[in-house]
Order: sequence, then structure tokens, then C-alpha cells
Amino acid sequence: MNAITKLARGSVEAGSVKTYRPGLNKFTAFVNHTCAYLGRPPWPHESVEELRDLISSKGVVEAFIAYAHEDGLRSSSIDVYISALKFWGTDGFGRPILPDSNAVKRLLQGCEKAQGPPKDGKLRIGIIRLRRLTDFLGHQRGWSAYEVSLWRAMFCAAFFAASRVSEYLETADEVKLLTPDKVKRLENGGVRFILYKTKNNSVGRPQEIDFPKLEGEEACPASAILSFLKLRESGDPKLPLFVDKGGRAVCPERFNDKLKELMGAIEPTLLGRFTSKSFRIGITSDAYALGVAEADIGNLGRWAVGSKAYMSYVVSLSRAERATGVQRLVSQVGRTLM
Repeated sequence: MNAITKLARGSVEAGSVKTYRPGLNKFTAFVNHTCAYLGRPPWPHESVEELRDLISSKGVVEAFIAYAHEDGLRSSSIDVYISALKFWGTDGFGRPILPDSNAVKRLLQGCEKAQGPPKDGKLRIGIIRLRRLTDFLGHQRGWSAYEVSLWRAMFCAAFFAASRVSEYLETADEVKLLTPDKVKRLENGGVRFILYKTKNNSVGRPQEIDFPKLEGEEACPASAILSFLKLRESGDPKLPLFVDKGGRAVCPERFNDKLKELMGAIEPTLLGRFTSKSFRIGITSDAYALGVAEADIGNLGRWAVGSKAYMSYVVSLSRAERATGVQRLVSQVGRTLM
């Protein structure tokens, strides 16, 4: 690998390199499978030049797609692996040697139609499930208004920020803690979180996440957060934002346990299959299926510019979900992402 290629790859976020590594591993498995079938020795994939030759060879990428599909991968994962081949198979100037191909696009579309229901053990929480969940909170026996408001605000924040809950829940680093003073009310009725603990933020600079005021939306994030802030005002401002009535901070483990408990009560047949990641999967899938621009989805989930990593979160919407107001909601959210 020459110096120019190293610099080109070095400009990519560490998270993208981590995402693209499995793509190279899967491609290696595909090549070795083919070599074994032909009675040839395994591929010495340390050779970058040979990798470039293989990727650019006619029909190889198409055969790789078919191999990955037969191996049980979903079309969204295969698409990420194609991006990985573009990343790893660059020329001497760091430019991709794998051009966009109509054949590749058609094969991915065929994979999507043939894949059926998702096999992932984790399910998504889209806007419809979020509405059910926030409504269900209000019917919990023995829960105080504070407790209902706390969990409603956290669940809405997790969905509309496409967040990793570790970004705004309890942390040992007091500087990076999300405290009430790092929550700002906006003139348009929305709310802003100022976060210092995000996946791609290695230098600790503040990152702003805005939650819109969605008129007529029962799971409006701004309304949920502002309602909680009103109840939270009497608490200790130095403690994390999301604390229970006794002042105990909600950690990611507690968040996941409560989510599984509640979703298990709403959908008993899916007990234990929902996690905090289900919110990130949900809004990413809703936005992608309904045509929100890829750049805006990337901004929403704070993925690196140009990264296809978000595709690993995409799950197809059902016909019923498309017909029950998701499009209206996502179009509203999409306008807030620029």
C-alpha cells in the first residue's frame, strides 16, 4: 500500500473502518470458497494488488452478492459490504476502482424482495411502536407522574435522536455528563441537547442534537422532554438529567431492562428481543424507507460523511406501517435534519 492510499484510508472515521472490516473478511471467505470449489489453494489476501484485480474482474462482485445472499445476509448488510469493497479496493491515489453498477443495484433489489422477514434477534421500534409504548406508560399502576414523564422523555429522545443511550445516560466523566444545564429550549418550540460523549467525538467538542416540536404527534420529543424538565426542576441540577425521584441516575443497563419489561408486556411473543438499539434501527428504517435523503439520515445518526454504515440498521417497513402516518411524521423529522 503506497503513502497516498494510506492517507486516503486514514481520513476515514475509525467507526467506518470497523464497519468495513467484516466486508473484507466476508469477501475473503467468498474467494476461498470459490478456490476450494476449483481445487485451488486459499487466496493470499495480504496482496492489495490481487485484491484490486479481483474486485475489478467482471462478474466477481455480482457472484459475491449471490454468495452473501445464499449465506443468509440481508440486502442492507450486503450493500455495506459492497461499500467495504470500494473502500479496500482503491487505486494508488485512494480512488475506488469499483464503479457503480446497474447490475449490482438490481441484484441488491432482488435480495431485498427475496429476503422475507428479518432474522435479527433485535427488533426495531419505529414510530408506531413508540406511540404504543409512550401510551402504555400512562397506564402503569403505581407509577408517579414523574416516573411516567422520565421514561417517556428517555424513549422519545432515544428514537428521535437515533441515539446510542450511552451518549446521554450516566457516565463516570463529570465533564461529559448530560445535566439539566446542557438542555436548551429553542424559539421554535424544540429542545436541544448539548452532548460531549458521542461515538465519533474523540476530542470532546460539544455536539448539539435538536428535538423538533411535532404538532399533532402524540410521541412528540420536545413535548416529552419539556414536560419532564418541569418536573425535574426541583431536583439537584448537578446530577445527570435523567434521574429517578430518589436521585438515582438511569444507566444503560437499567434502560434496557425497563424497555424489555414494558415491550414484553405490550408484545409478549417478542419478549426480550427489544433493546435500546431498537430505537436507532427504527427511525433509520422509517427514514430510509420513506425517502429521506441519505445525507440527512447520516446527519441524524451522526455517521461519518459518506458512510454507508447506517444501512446495517435498515429493516423494511410493512404495508400497514406505511399506511398509518409514518410518512407524515418522517417528512416532518426530515426537515429538521439539515
